[in-house]
Amino acid sequence: RGGAGRGERMKVWRRHARLSSRLHARLIVAIALLLLVTEGVRMYVGYHDDRVEAERQARAFLVEVTRQRAAALAARLAGVMQATRSAAWFLGSGHLDRAPATLLDVLGGVVGQTPDIYGSAIAFESASDHPVYYAGRIGGRLTLLQQPDSQVHYSTRDWFVEPLRSGQPYWTEPYFDTGIGDVRMVTYSVPWHTRTGER
Repeated sequence: RGGAGRGERMKVWRRHARLSSRLHARLIVAIALLLLVTEGVRMYVGYHDDRVEAERQARAFLVEVTRQRAAALAARLAGVMQATRSAAWFLGSGHLDRAPATLLDVLGGVVGQTPDIYGSAIAFESASDHPVYYAGRIGGRLTLLQQPDSQVHYSTRDWFVEPLRSGQPYWTEPYFDTGIGDVRMVTYSVPWHTRTGER
């Protein structure tokens, strides 16, 4: 009986060990899955938070770069506007004769002293009576031209018509200038009047 009881206890013990081993294995798998899910959630939340923060930083950087570029461009355009308004005032002041050489000298000074100006022109309201005077950076050199209206047709261009109509300075939309410049540009035009009222 002692041997049979011992055999029975061994069977129970083995069964218990197998059951315990299965239970441990299942428990380990359950804990591993729980840890895996927890780590996955933590990684996803961390990734999401990192992505949100990276997007926030990128947006802040782009806003700052855009602000700086816009400020730099505004300063450059302010220089263009000031040079153009000064030339218009000088032309209307009566301190100049209207000889072609004098008008071309004024334009050459405006373009030569203002690197952001590609070209500058003087155009008259009575387009058929006057040529257009032009100074520009053509081929990398300052070039002065006296061009007849029949070749330039400035009397129908926005940069001429709009300031003449409104009496106010005018910025054009970007356009490709054909004829003299042959480049993409925008134009800032300022109307001016002589003391006798000629525009």
